[in-house]
Amino acid sequence: MSVHDAATANLAAAYDVTAWQAILNAHEIPPRRTQASGWIDVRARLVWERDGEEYLETAAFAWTSRLVLVGCTARKILLGDADQCIYTFRVRDGVRVERITDAAAAAGAENTLVLPDVSHRDPSGVIPGVARAIQRRDFYSDAITEAINQRRFEVRLGIPLADEVEAVSATVQALRADGLGVAVFTHHNDMLAALSDGLDEAGINHEIAGLSDALAAALDAQVAMLRFAFNEAEWRDVLQELAVFVTSSVRGTAIPPLAKDIMAGNGATTLQARLLDVWSELDEAPDVETALATAARAHAALGLPAKSSAWEHAAQLLGSIRARAVRRNTRLGDERALVAAIAASAREATVSALTDLAGEPHAVELMNLYQTKGREADATVVVLRDSDFMGSEREPYPNTSRLLYVVFSRARQRIVVLLVGDARRLPGAVAPLATIFSAAPQ
Repeated sequence: MSVHDAATANLAAAYDVTAWQAILNAHEIPPRRTQASGWIDVRARLVWERDGEEYLETAAFAWTSRLVLVGCTARKILLGDADQCIYTFRVRDGVRVERITDAAAAAGAENTLVLPDVSHRDPSGVIPGVARAIQRRDFYSDAITEAINQRRFEVRLGIPLADEVEAVSATVQALRADGLGVAVFTHHNDMLAALSDGLDEAGINHEIAGLSDALAAALDAQVAMLRFAFNEAEWRDVLQELAVFVTSSVRGTAIPPLAKDIMAGNGATTLQARLLDVWSELDEAPDVETALATAARAHAALGLPAKSSAWEHAAQLLGSIRARAVRRNTRLGDERALVAAIAASAREATVSALTDLAGEPHAVELMNLYQTKGREADATVVVLRDSDFMGSEREPYPNTSRLLYVVFSRARQRIVVLLVGDARRLPGAVAPLATIFSAAPQ
């Protein structure tokens, strides 16, 4: 065996997902967001040492403002997959295809290892074959035909938008009945709360995974308002979470002046008057529902300049969390117990998102297409709408094709695609999926 082959074999052996996760779970990984500055730190995230080598997964660079690695003195090995560079909207600081190419060129052939194109999720190669075919836009390939014949890949179309939640819930229930863990991927955040409600009504335990930093900050701020209304938090806690949300909503490394004004009680008199109005409404809120409604309106009431969609989404999620807590809370009429249950559920979601480290995995997870990288499940349900916007690319859709490769390579056993709306109006990047549905076995 040559030196290069031996190095490749050693690296492949080290890339053991079970061992990787065990080492991850053994670390104390602090929350990535520090409230004082809004920076995002990562300590020991997807990093471990083996035989004097340190291995770092490239996603650590993709979503962080800075990377903190303690005691990194060993030789570094960078693991990168050009086909998984999907964060093209973070052009300046994202891990782009060009960066991997440049890094390989700088390292030289003697220091660049190409791992075998195999999948730990599906060693049979059936699911990876589907993902590769879709990336190549070869929708009638033998790989896709084989997956359809094995009942491991299915496309369903003609689902009315009004029936979207029902269709997804039914699909998830059927997959769970087969004993499969399920991940649901959507291109749109607006359906996550509604879908969560639908799964709750069906009695399906689940979580919404992969929250953005702004959305997580909005959840924290609204929960702080709820806790303040019931004397479980101080007003300064509310101001701090609002300042963190404002910081998470803007680009750059400097703390926004508005965040400083909120924390210090300075700035425009209109801002201070609006804060006082929110304080008064929360102080007089008679119940949880009223307090959450006040928190939901706070973004507009305070005139915050950005991320209104994240704030609205957080309010929708808290509505779903409240409904779930009401159904599960045995102490009916105990508002404080309800506040505690809501705060605990919201905190679990934000900590999981901000550390990329969940505790016990849920049987069903919901997430955005762009949050699928690094995740996996027995079965995946990919929901695509005729109204989805996937950019202005043209054939061969290089960026979207990489995204689809990541999305379609997350399953271990089965993929179900749900096409919602008029199949004739689907975005060009995914429109061919509607033409292969008839090949599915009856």
